[in-house]
Parts: sequence; structure tokens; C-alpha cells
Amino acid sequence: MNIKASMKQMVGDRAFWVAWVAIALVVVVIIVIGTIYIRPSDLQVPVRYSGFGITHFYRDKWYYEIAFIVFAMIVAVLHTLISAKLLENKGRQFALGFLWLTVVILAISTVFILAILRVASLS
Repeated sequence: MNIKASMKQMVGDRAFWVAWVAIALVVVVIIVIGTIYIRPSDLQVPVRYSGFGITHFYRDKWYYEIAFIVFAMIVAVLHTLISAKLLENKGRQFALGFLWLTVVILAISTVFILAILRVASLS
């Protein structure tokens, strides 16, 4: 089997559709959070914090924040392709479990992205 055949098998399976809908919902939530909190401006926003060093908050341009939303989209797409490869090599349960792990990873990412963007929107 190849990736196309695995994807065709995944499209016909209802459990994969439920996982894809969950992934899509989390990605949409991340995009909505991004559209609410990311504001283009000439000011630099805090993007990192470190307890070490002279300055604790590191600043960068506002478009650095877009990388967090792009991260979520890349994770969703690449994990779907990896899941198709896992379906081919390891079986249905392993591939489906990997997709649900993707939902968990994106949910945790949502919490972190929300926290980062809320701090950045204060400045």
C-alpha cells in the first residue's frame, strides 16, 4: 500500500473523521484566538521569558506571533500524513491513537498560545 491508498482507507472510516473534526475544531479555535489577540503595530511585543540573563522579557516584531498559528496548522497536516503512514505499517488502532494524540498536543498548544498572546497583547 502507499499513502494514497491509506488516505483513501482513512477517508472511508468514521473514527478518522471524528478525529479530523476534533483536530479541525482545535485549529479553528487557535486561529480565532490569533485573530483576536494579534494586532499589527510598530511596537515590539514580548515573545519569550527567561529567568536567566539581564532582561527577562525578550521582544520581537508582532508578526512573530503568527508562527504559533502556523505551528498548529503544520502539526495538523503533518500528523495526518504520519497517521496515514502508520495505518499502512502498524494498523488502524495505532494510526487512530496517533490522531487523538494530535488532538491532545493541539489542545495543550492552545493553552500556551492563549497565554503567550494575552501577555503580548498587554503591551
